[in-house]
Amino acid sequence: MHLEKFLLIQFRQIGDVILTTPISKILRQHFPYNRIDILTFASNEHIWRHNPYISNLITFDKKKGFLAFIKLLIQIRKNHYDAVLDFQDTPRSTYCILASGAKYRVTWKTSSRRKAYNILVARTEGYPVVTKSNLLQPFIESYKNAPLLIPKPEVYFSDIETNCIKTIFEKYGIDNNDFIVTMVPTHRRKVRRWPFNFFMETAHFLIQHYNAKVILSFGPDECDYIQDGLKTGNFAHPNLITDLFLNLLELAALMRKARFHFGNDSAPQHLATAQNLPTFSIYGATSTTWSYPSSRNECAMKKLDCQPCNKLYCKFGDAIPCLKEFEFEDIRPSLERFIQKIVLP
Repeated sequence: MHLEKFLLIQFRQIGDVILTTPISKILRQHFPYNRIDILTFASNEHIWRHNPYISNLITFDKKKGFLAFIKLLIQIRKNHYDAVLDFQDTPRSTYCILASGAKYRVTWKTSSRRKAYNILVARTEGYPVVTKSNLLQPFIESYKNAPLLIPKPEVYFSDIETNCIKTIFEKYGIDNNDFIVTMVPTHRRKVRRWPFNFFMETAHFLIQHYNAKVILSFGPDECDYIQDGLKTGNFAHPNLITDLFLNLLELAALMRKARFHFGNDSAPQHLATAQNLPTFSIYGATSTTWSYPSSRNECAMKKLDCQPCNKLYCKFGDAIPCLKEFEFEDIRPSLERFIQKIVLP
């Protein structure tokens, strides 16, 4: 099998893009001199910006419309890839596959557009990085016969982000030795979003019992959710920082300084894993297999009969009992054990 150029396609979502990052490292270890390109949405460019294992980053802004997509297809064709691995499996990625003219066109056996591909791989259950790694089986012989060591996500930042966090620490009077906790109470899906007041109760518990410096993080379109949540109670505390907006790489740099991450099943959880930071994650509709399998990553779930439903909407409407009836006192024992066993040693 003669191979010189690879193209990996993962347009979205942010969490899925982060979970695709180990694939480039695995490929580079087996093909040290080959070209390994990434195709993703322009909004995810920063995730790959400092990745040392890729050759080129190709981005596409879907807001630019049809003509921009045609130009993208032409660019892909001109690059003459030998193998294209489609992790996205959407109509858009399939068009890219067809345009590539690649000899090896790889995706999942479950794809509804499987006729556009000539190598189909079984989609296994479990941690998504392992599932994604299955697409490497046609090119790495050892993957067919040996158990796969579970790789972690790989997200890199620069001195710019490091210096940004240093400035923030000086502004807020934070010391590197403080008990720093990153907390992300947001998610675009209600079925994956623990109530805001439960997050605040957790934050005040951490402050009271561990003198923690709790730093909230949120996306550019999530400011209103944070502000509206803060208005529902008297949550102010000098150790609770709620007015700091960080981009993803700045958050990664902050996570290098933190003791652990607390949040929903969302992209920051995977970003924390990429920084070797212990995580405590609240799960609603989704399976805990999204969390990296390690004792350093605690998953809290109410364990209703309907969990995990993996649905976008709850069959009980806005009641969402798996989250709204899963209060702080329900997770407190496991959170304290996690801190004592994993975080403090």
